[in-house]
Amino acid sequence: MNTSSKLTRAIVGAVAMAALSTGVQADRNGSGTWSTDRGASGTYSGQSERSGNSVNRSQTVTTEGGKTFSRSSQTEFDRQTGEVNSTVTGPGGRTRTSTGSIDREEGTLNRTITGQGGRSVEATTSVDRENKSIGTTYSTESGKSVSTSTSRNEGGGRSTTVTGPGGKERSVQSTTRVDRDAGTATGTMTGPGGRSGSLTINPGD
Repeated sequence: MNTSSKLTRAIVGAVAMAALSTGVQADRNGSGTWSTDRGASGTYSGQSERSGNSVNRSQTVTTEGGKTFSRSSQTEFDRQTGEVNSTVTGPGGRTRTSTGSIDREEGTLNRTITGQGGRSVEATTSVDRENKSIGTTYSTESGKSVSTSTSRNEGGGRSTTVTGPGGKERSVQSTTRVDRDAGTATGTMTGPGGRSGSLTINPGD
């Protein structure tokens, strides 16, 4: 996958995250424009529908050059049994499924995630309420594992650390600032080596 595709796939997720912070629920049957600090821009639209135990979401991002990238998800949660099943279809039609359940005694979500090519990983997510963080460990059939830990930082943003199979860590800092007068939200991410970028969305434009 080339750099442009990676950037646009990241924008699909970033638009949804920034829209949630505007206070106008721009990700629910909403649309608008987006722009980055590097001069890229385009439009987006999103929908979210709940029916019984199911939640369906979709987001579409279009670049200024006319390329369109879409992401959709369908999630079902059975409150009685704790079972959680979901299907996510990303840009290019790549699909992954997740089947699992919530262990209320342990406070964990355990699931099997199967990707487009049929490869699966086991994932366990737990919440540390005392430290206000959430962590997930992904384990492959060969015994390799990758873990992520996300917590709130002092500035009100998020700090995410990824630990690879060899114990090497990489951290990403993210913040979202909302201009309620202008009705915009700007998300900034700073990765390893201090590299950073920002994305601004304008709901309703």
